[in-house]
Amino acid sequence: MTIRAFRASMDPEQRRQMNTRINELYRGRFIGADKKELLMGRVLMESYRRKFHFSTLLFDIHVELMFRRKD
Repeated sequence: MTIRAFRASMDPEQRRQMNTRINELYRGRFIGADKKELLMGRVLMESYRRKFHFSTLLFDIHVELMFRRKD
């Protein structure tokens, strides 16, 4: 069962309690922002898009430095 399906099966009071606990864990630094978003049933596309862009940028810089000619 996915987290979204699990949350959909909960009644509103259970979901509120779960959200409260997730926020407490996040504020106490027991879980990170990505884990919090997943547990809340949200999509992480923007977060992953930023990470992918950054790693692609680092790769491009690395390749450019490797093949740059020394004059």
